[in-house]
Amino acid sequence: MKATWSRGLVLGVLATGAVQACSGSGVDFTAPGTAGSGHAGGPTAGSGNHAGAPAIAGGAGVAGKGDPSAGNGGANPGGASGDSGAPSTGGAPNGGAPQAGAPNGGAPQAGAPNGGAPQAGAPNGGAPQAGAPNGGGGNPNPVCGNSVLEADEQCDDGNVALLDGCTASCGFEQSQRSTWFKAQFTPDALCTANGFGSAFPAATRLVLQQDLDARVASGTLSVLFTFLDLANPKGPNGSTFTLGVLYGSPVAGANYDGTNDLDWWYTPAAGTIDAQRKPVSQLTASIAGGVASTSVGKILLPLLSVVPLSLSNAVLRLPIGASTKPLASAGATPGHLAAEHLSPSLTSFATGGTATAAGAGELCGNISAASLKTEQIPADFVVGGASPCFQGYTQANSFLDVLVGGCTVAPGFTVALIATQPDQSDSSVPNPGSGGPYKLVANASHAVTTCRDKDNQVVTLATCLTAAAYSTAYKFATDRVIIK
Repeated sequence: MKATWSRGLVLGVLATGAVQACSGSGVDFTAPGTAGSGHAGGPTAGSGNHAGAPAIAGGAGVAGKGDPSAGNGGANPGGASGDSGAPSTGGAPNGGAPQAGAPNGGAPQAGAPNGGAPQAGAPNGGAPQAGAPNGGGGNPNPVCGNSVLEADEQCDDGNVALLDGCTASCGFEQSQRSTWFKAQFTPDALCTANGFGSAFPAATRLVLQQDLDARVASGTLSVLFTFLDLANPKGPNGSTFTLGVLYGSPVAGANYDGTNDLDWWYTPAAGTIDAQRKPVSQLTASIAGGVASTSVGKILLPLLSVVPLSLSNAVLRLPIGASTKPLASAGATPGHLAAEHLSPSLTSFATGGTATAAGAGELCGNISAASLKTEQIPADFVVGGASPCFQGYTQANSFLDVLVGGCTVAPGFTVALIATQPDQSDSSVPNPGSGGPYKLVANASHAVTTCRDKDNQVVTLATCLTAAAYSTAYKFATDRVIIK
């Protein structure tokens, strides 16, 4: 698959002096009841709602505390289980004051914060259940996947599948998508190397970024993140979770805008999830100081076209934004369906980072040379293209070939891509020979056919390309979406 740079865009940028549009030092693209629970021990002798015979004299009756014989007022307990506990009309003097207990004796309790529904007292004197903290009901034995919002559930969509808006444990599924994605071309404090970015002169940087912007807006570049096992969807400090990194495409809907797609539905691309719908690329993560940060790992992202590139030693950081209530769906994207039974008071963070160089999230990693070999050269650079390289590349060449060989175009023999060798090695795979940095050598057709290790010894090409890599960096901002 070819990189999707617009035909003629390289030539147009170079011809109009658009170099001035980029910086040479990086990119800035810019009422409770009162009666006792249980069966109230009352002064009434009869059962049900019938008047009882005079009671044997005794001490004043007190409200039951869960034991059906707790009252001492009469010889017999009050109304049978399930009765209203209404005052008797036949109690004898000194029988104790009748009590008006709630159904089954339990006092109604107000729901807890976040939407817990009020619950009546449990049968047989059991303690009433308060509402669950995340909006679930009062069932002390909730069952996830029964389409009923119960204790400790944030949602219940009737199944225990992943990546459908509600997790397998009936927690809210917090997912985000990059709505602003900017290539970086120089190192910084987090991304301390950027060999791939350094290959792009100023004019070509603009071309690359314009292509990224167009793909984000259309949805063809949809970098997705799902926050697996994040207990609190507001993303508080101290949270630990697993960050799933994947990509996909938007579900068709009216007025789609990939730069502003809050709670839009996205379908994960084939190969990004396993048979259990778990993301293939996962990074251990935590939140501190309002920022989510990951450990290093390996991820796949389609950075140049729809072809996924393998990034080793990948690491991300993303500031956590303000929380809002998820949108409700009218039956189509965007929003959560009524069948998901989201807690009506649930909120989650709606954005990550800001669309500024200072406030954005950041992604670093090392692109494997092997994956760059699967990416074809931009069509503009080949013989007969809008901005053909003087090196004479053809459609048989790969992006790796042009990266190693460089590209010079008219007018003025302008360098469109600087010849660049891999600057990193993937330590998670075998490193042939004496290790990297590796040097790649092309043949007369400008195709990379030879690899040399750091001692200039020839090593197996396929193993070398898997180990050799180019450091790269991106800044990004996100908003909340639903992966389905």
